[in-house]
Amino acid sequence: MLDLLLRQELSSFEGRYYHLREAPSRPAPVQAPRPPLLLAAFGPRMLRTVARHADAWNAFGKPEEMRERNQLLDHYCTELGRDPNSLTRSLYCWAVGPHDDPWASVQAFHDVIGPYLEAGINQFLIDQPRDDQLATLERVATEVLPALRAAGADERELLPTQPGRSATWSRPSDYV
Repeated sequence: MLDLLLRQELSSFEGRYYHLREAPSRPAPVQAPRPPLLLAAFGPRMLRTVARHADAWNAFGKPEEMRERNQLLDHYCTELGRDPNSLTRSLYCWAVGPHDDPWASVQAFHDVIGPYLEAGINQFLIDQPRDDQLATLERVATEVLPALRAAGADERELLPTQPGRSATWSRPSDYV
């Protein structure tokens, strides 16, 4: 229903729980056909919803957890006939302590995001640096990110079967 509202000026919809009759949606989004739909998800049910409806997925967790969720997303995309590479994979990241602060140095930035890049994450939402770390942000923005973009992301390797852990999924240790 949201997809309809964002793609058309007037939308009608008859669903199990919701009904629309010529519902207007103005002003139209600047992005065409609509802004990207980003859904956050951790468990199998919501990851299936992400595979079906989202343009981008967001979560947080350790690299191993993100890799497992990525594999499950790949499986669900394949089941639905969707190219897994068509789904942006994003991580929300914040510094809990000095050992995992991506803004401590350019090397720290590489150390923090490197394992996530290897786990299949291709977009990062990182809390802003402190005022005394703005020089690192500037270097990352002008040197590191252009180099990463130029290198590009590898195509996802598809698994032939469903990942084994999906049936025994448990909440990540930092789940709120």
